[in-house]
Amino acid sequence: MENGRLVMARRSGIALATLSCMLVALCSGLSMGYPSRSMASPIGAAGKFAPRGITQGPDGNLWFTEVGTSEIGRLAPSGKVKQYPLSSAGQPWDICTGSDGNLWFTETAGNSIGRITPHGVVTTFRLPVPGSKPLGITRGPDHNLWFTETGGKRIGRIT
Repeated sequence: MENGRLVMARRSGIALATLSCMLVALCSGLSMGYPSRSMASPIGAAGKFAPRGITQGPDGNLWFTEVGTSEIGRLAPSGKVKQYPLSSAGQPWDICTGSDGNLWFTETAGNSIGRITPHGVVTTFRLPVPGSKPLGITRGPDHNLWFTETGGKRIGRIT
């Protein structure tokens, strides 16, 4: 949240809402829905947009994974959205900011870990064990990246 705006992802696109509006909806007992007016353009292919992971990047933007379209998205504070397609249908799942100033994400179906620079340059690193199915990723207190391998029943580390 920045400047009182709350970012919400939904299948038909990204919507920005003010926190005060959301609190009014919750306090009045109304069911919480999406704002009626979107300040950003809809993104993703129709019916395939499936946002999963989101993090604040080192550049002040929000970065998110799109599982259904195999893309990484960048949402600027202005509401402008830019998408970065991945070279494979790797199903990007989770994303975090690394200590190197890049964003790192897991590709579950691609059995890999990906890196995207704040300028949109993507590099993919295949995991050595087939079927590892990486899901979660985070930067640890040791500044290494740690990720889960649900298929391999392990925790991996990138140093």
